[in-house]
Order: sequence, then structure tokens, then C-alpha cells
Amino acid sequence: MEVPVQPWADFLIECPSINNGAGTSELVESEWEWLKQLCELADEDCCSEVNNSFQQVTITFRLDASSYFLKLQRSESFPATGPGVVTSLGSAFEHSWQNGDTLCSLYHSFVERCLKIDLAVKLCSDVRYPFTFMEWTIDEDEPTCITITLLCEEWSSKKSFQLFLAVDWLEPSTFPRGLISSVPEYLQGLRFDEWDSSDLFADNLIRIFRNVIS
Repeated sequence: MEVPVQPWADFLIECPSINNGAGTSELVESEWEWLKQLCELADEDCCSEVNNSFQQVTITFRLDASSYFLKLQRSESFPATGPGVVTSLGSAFEHSWQNGDTLCSLYHSFVERCLKIDLAVKLCSDVRYPFTFMEWTIDEDEPTCITITLLCEEWSSKKSFQLFLAVDWLEPSTFPRGLISSVPEYLQGLRFDEWDSSDLFADNLIRIFRNVIS
């Protein structure tokens, strides 16, 4: 296999020399900066994959409750204009690119957001019988909330029903912003006023649903 003399040839463009007018191969400044920041990003403790053109990088990592990804696409005027951003958090992560921002700083902002959301999911998933954690998603209508789906068994009939709770991921111990049941009558007579934000999410569920589950 013949190795090209200039391995970076695919990234080079011919441009005239300012001093003598001779042609020379140079990387566009924007591409140089992008590649430099990709190298800096590679030093982070994360799993990253760059596409064949080196114009896009996808970062994935696993936390306690879930896995997350951050996909970055180079803009033509990078870094004056921020990269295109696609993430597993959707509208729950919207980064406003500022002068001086880097791919690493963007990555750290994303990780910080994921840590907060992951902690909220972990607290809400750590429930006890008769509750079973099923799944979670970012709330489509309110990105500051996560939607938690739980399965619950009613004590007298032993039949299961689903609960859908909209939980503020910044304050997961507070009373849910939304509470829907697949069997609405099970929500009647609940003592919502007994929810104590200083207690664990799981303990509060047991307390307010005690007439249904015991």
C-alpha cells in the first residue's frame, strides 16, 4: 500500500502566497482549529468516534441510570460559529455557543447536565414494592422535567396499573409537576399534602399511595 507523501492532503487547499505569489497547500484555519480541538477532546475520559471526513464526532458515555450521547458537527466558520449539536437529551440541553467556548467546554457542560438528570432518574427509579420502575424520558412538553413510568400493584385486586410522573430533574424530591394514572380512580383520595420534599422520592410514593397499596 502506497503511503501518500502528504497524509493531510485531503484537508488541504491551494492558496496563493502573500509574499511571493507562489501556490502553497494550507489547511483552512477553521479546519486546523477543529482538528486541534478534536485532539484536545480525545484526551477527555470518554468514548468518542470521529467520522471518515473528521467533520463530525460522536461522544458516548454511561452513568448510573442511563447512557448518553453528544454528536458535534463542524460549522464552516468554526470556532466563530459553534458546531451543530445533537444529543440524547433533546431540548433538555441547549447550549449557546459563546466566544472562547471549545469542544471540551461544550462536552463538560453536557456531562454536567447529564449528571443532574441521571441523579434524578436514579432517585426516581429506586422505588420499592409494590412500585416497579419501567422507563424514563425527557418530558416533551417541559424539558426541565423527566417523565417517569412506574408500575404499581393495587393491594385488594392484585391488578397492576401504570403511573406517569413529570419530575423536575433539578429538584426530584419535590412533588411531581404532573401525575397521571392508567386507572384514574386510584388517584382519588390520595393525601398529596403529605408529600415531604425532605424525604426520598420512594418514601413519599409509599406514603401518599398507602390507601391503594395496603
